Amino acid sequence: MLNFKQHLNEVLNKPYSYDRPKKFADPKADKAYAAYFETDDKSEIDVIFTGREHMDDTDHLDWEIEFKRDGSQTMTGEGDAMRIIATVMKIVKDFIKIEDPKYMNLGAAKPKGSDKKLSGRERLYGRLIQKEIGSKYKVRVDNSSSGTVWNIEKK
Repeated sequence: MLNFKQHLNEVLNKPYSYDRPKKFADPKADKAYAAYFETDDKSEIDVIFTGREHMDDTDHLDWEIEFKRDGSQTMTGEGDAMRIIATVMKIVKDFIKIEDPKYMNLGAAKPKGSDKKLSGRERLYGRLIQKEIGSKYKVRVDNSSSGTVWNIEKK
């Protein structure tokens, strides 16, 4: 039987097949990209990168990363969350190769009534972000009872 670390490594090495991020026109952004993949249960996952001028560094864009399952950012409890986030992180790495961003952020909302403590999902996100891009980026975590945001800045 695999321990958690072995299971995580196995999942990370078997992301879903996906399309590379492609530019698209977003009237609310200076630049935007999207990628898409489908899960085993035929759910559609969209990964969207929206770049807007950074408020303190106008020479660079601040990229917001979001992903949706069948159009929703709500946790579904479908059981393949680790494989989905592993695939999202592979897409983020592809996006980094395309745009070489200086600033990025990724958020995870919490259900109403949550406390400030990081959930298992949030700890997983944090570990994967650190593992996949932490060597080139410093990651700052802002956590509250409504959600967690990982602010990612090139070292």
